Parts: sequence; C-alpha cells; structure tokens
Amino acid sequence: MKRKTDADVNLMVVAVTIALAAGAAMFVVLAVIARPAHYSARLAAIGQQVDAADTLLRTGGDAGYPLKALCSGAPDVAAAALRQRLQGAASATGVALSSVEADPGAADEARGGLYPIVLKLEANGRYDGVVSMLGSLAKGQPELFVDVVDLKSLTSAVDLKLSGRIYCSTSDRL
Repeated sequence: MKRKTDADVNLMVVAVTIALAAGAAMFVVLAVIARPAHYSARLAAIGQQVDAADTLLRTGGDAGYPLKALCSGAPDVAAAALRQRLQGAASATGVALSSVEADPGAADEARGGLYPIVLKLEANGRYDGVVSMLGSLAKGQPELFVDVVDLKSLTSAVDLKLSGRIYCSTSDRL
C-alpha cells in the first residue's frame, strides 16, 4: 500500500475547502432567491391582520357580531339601527320616506336562535334615487329578505312600498 504524501493531503484539504465554500455560496444564493419580493412589507401586513382579528375577537358584540354591526345589540337596538340605516340611505339618494316601521320579532330558539326584524317602508322619489336606495339596502349586512315590493310609477317620480325581514342570530354558533 502506498502512503499518502504531504502533497496529496494538501490537495485533499484544498478540495474539501473548495467544496465547503461552494456549498456555503450555493446556500446563500438559494436563500436570497427563495425570499419573495417585499418580504418585510408582507410580513408587516400579516401582523396587522392578525392584530385586527385579535381585536375583533376580544371586543366583538353579542352573538359574534362586530360592535357596529346591525345585529350586535338587543333586538330593539337592531331595529333602531335599521331605521337609521334606512333614513341615511334615503337622505343620501334624495328619497322621501313617508313611513318606516322596523319592529323586532320573537326569536325562534328551536331553529338556531334567529329573530326577525320586520320592516315596512313607504317612500317617494325619483326612480334612480329609489333604485340607488334599494341598492344600498341590498349591499348591507345582514341581508334583507323582501316579502313584498310595490314600485308604482308616477309622472316624475315613483312610490315604493316594501315589506321584508332581516334575521339576526341570538346564537353563539356563528
């Protein structure tokens, strides 16, 4: 068997050193490539979303609703909030409300704890204003389930009669 000379040992040390240096360089290059653009900004945005979700969980209203949601309070408070929402939508669209009734119904605990807010509305205004007001109601949460709608055309305006319900939950299982 042949003994390794000092030159062979030195050559092996150099080869191992080059291999280690190449491996370390490859690790750094791959780490830089794998990090997405705007990584810090994305990480900060995720942190803000987690903080906002945590705040909502700690300060949420009754039955899992956020504090400013229509159904976050008692049924009579929710009915008053619905009347305010309707008055704001009518005011913003130039529609005159002649009658607004929003009355809470009894909760049906056997069917998941839903209670209705029964809505009856009579309004008059320009067609586009009435349609815009109905559009803002349709975008609101919780959804309005319309039972009857009567839109009567006058010469320069329309009369609207609407009755429907909004359902709020009394259950913690939202």
